[in-house]
Amino acid sequence: WKPPGNVLLIISDDLGIDAAACYDIGTYLAPQKNIESLCKQGIVFERAWTNPVCSPTRATMLTGRYGFRTGIGAPSPPGIKLTETTIPKMLDKSPHLGFNHANIGKWHLSTNDNGGKNNPVMMGYNHYEGCITGVLKGYYFWDKTVASKGVDAETTQVDRYATSDVVDDAIDWLGKQKGPWFMWVAFNAPHSPFEAPPENLHSYGDLSKITDPYVRDVQTYRAMIEAMDREIGRLLGSMSPEVRANTHIIYVGDNGSPGSVAQPPVSPSRAKSTVYRGGIQVPMVIAGPSVRNGGRRVGALVNSADLFATILELAGVDVAATLPKGVQIDSQSLVPYLSNPDQKPIREWIYADHFGPKLNAQKAAQTMRNERYKIIHFGDGKKALFDMHDDPWEKKNLLDSGVGSLSAEAKANYDLLEKTIKELLATKK
Repeated sequence: WKPPGNVLLIISDDLGIDAAACYDIGTYLAPQKNIESLCKQGIVFERAWTNPVCSPTRATMLTGRYGFRTGIGAPSPPGIKLTETTIPKMLDKSPHLGFNHANIGKWHLSTNDNGGKNNPVMMGYNHYEGCITGVLKGYYFWDKTVASKGVDAETTQVDRYATSDVVDDAIDWLGKQKGPWFMWVAFNAPHSPFEAPPENLHSYGDLSKITDPYVRDVQTYRAMIEAMDREIGRLLGSMSPEVRANTHIIYVGDNGSPGSVAQPPVSPSRAKSTVYRGGIQVPMVIAGPSVRNGGRRVGALVNSADLFATILELAGVDVAATLPKGVQIDSQSLVPYLSNPDQKPIREWIYADHFGPKLNAQKAAQTMRNERYKIIHFGDGKKALFDMHDDPWEKKNLLDSGVGSLSAEAKANYDLLEKTIKELLATKK
C-alpha cells in the first residue's frame, strides 16, 4: 500500500447518531444523500466515541491526545497549548511529502492567552478562515477570521449563510492547490442558533409558519443538516475526478445531538454534554482509495483521537519516527480497517472525559468501555456500570445494588475497567 495523496476531514457540529444517516437509530432523519453516498463507498464505524462537547473533541483530533492530557475538557478556557504537537506540525516535519494544509470553518480552541485570532496558524496551519470563537451570533451575520502564515489575522462581519460560506472558502482554497493537501473543514451546522437555511438548500418548506417552538427547532435542525449535506455535495462535486480519486474523505460528528432536539432512543437528559451514549457516540465514515470492499461496517471500538494517527498515515507520515520525544499520544490508526476487511479490533477499550470548573457533578465525568461493559466516574464520586449488550441505552446502572450484587462476569469487567482507567489517568500528561 502506498500513500495516495490528499485527506479531507469534514466535521459536523452537534450531530449525534440519532440524527445521522447510515445508523438506523433515529426515526425522523434529515435527507443526507451525500453522506449516505460516502457510507456506500467507504467504511461506517458503528462505535465511534468523541468527547461530549465540541472543543475537547477537536483537541483530541488535532493532537491525538485525551482531554486530561491537553487540559481541554469543556467548551471554555483554557485554550489549546501552543506546545501541543498537531497534525499540520507533523506534516511539516515530513517536507518530502510536499503537503499544504488549511483549516476552514469552526475553530473554538483559541483564547487571548494562546494567540487569539492567530491561534490556528500558530498551531501549524498554513491557512485558516472561519468562525474562530466557535459559536455563531447567527448563520446570516457573523464574525469571520482569516489568517495565514506570515500575515496577521483579520476579522470582518459576514452576511453570507455560514454553511455555504465554509464550502465557498474550501472550494477556493482547493482550487489553488498544485500538490498533495490536507484540509480540515468544520461546519457550525447544525449547532444552534436554529435558523432556517436558504430554501434552495432544504426540503422543509417555510419553517417560520410552524407555531410550536419545539417542533420549529426540531424541523429547523433537520433542515440545517440537509443544507449541510447538500453543501458537502457541492464541495465534493468541485473536485475533478482525478483529485477525488486521490482523496480520502473522513466525515465525523464532534459530539451528540443537543437535548432540545434529540430523538428517541436518546433521552434529552443524556444527549450532548453528558458521557452517556447519546452524548459521545457519533457518526464516523471514511471513504477513499485505500478502502477495500466499500460499504462495509466496522463494529470495533474507535475514538476521535484516532483520527490524528489515521490522517497522518494516510498522508504517508511515519508517526512513530516523527513524533517528538516525550509526547504521549492516545491515537491508533484506523487505516488497517480500511485496507483489511478481516481486521480484528485494534482497541480493547475507549475513553472519554468531561471536566471544567463550571460543570456540575453529574456533567463532570470520566468514562471507559470495553467490548461489553462501560463504567462512568462522576464528579461527585458516584459511579455507574452498564452492560452495553443487554442495555445499549444505559437504563440500568448495575451498581445501584452495590458491587457485591454484580454477576461474576460483570464484577470481573468492573475490576478490569477500574484498573485500566486508573492506570490511564496515572500516565504522563
